[in-house]
Amino acid sequence: MSRLLQDVVGELSKLPGIGRRTALRLAIHILRMERESVAEMTESIDRFRNEVKYCTQCNNLSDEDVCPICADYERDHTTICIVEQVADVLSVENTRSVRGVVPCAGRRCFAHAGYVVLRPGDRPADRTHRLRLREGGDPRHIHLGRGRNLGSSG
Repeated sequence: MSRLLQDVVGELSKLPGIGRRTALRLAIHILRMERESVAEMTESIDRFRNEVKYCTQCNNLSDEDVCPICADYERDHTTICIVEQVADVLSVENTRSVRGVVPCAGRRCFAHAGYVVLRPGDRPADRTHRLRLREGGDPRHIHLGRGRNLGSSG
């Protein structure tokens, strides 16, 4: 096998859920793509990696300091569905069952004085981060979105 092909397969197989055979199929597919399409793909990945931010209010991925979910004043900010991972935010949003906010709390968190507190190690910057639950008091409804129960009340 070509050394260049081996390198691409090796890099693609580092992605979760991508084994060597799937990585090989993807590499061959990329080779057959138009050069312009490959350039757009790599530019998009590079831009995403360098420019994506974490929402200052909920820890979700965002293009801005505050994500569209937190910035949406039509949402019920007293209803909160706390999830572990950013991918879980998308799952909850796809169910359309929560019209509140969906903070991404990581695996190790606890509630204290109107905040969800993330312990170090849960964020890329490896620092303690507090997610504000609600201005002026406790929320009315808190749902925990975990595993297969995403979007259901907990």
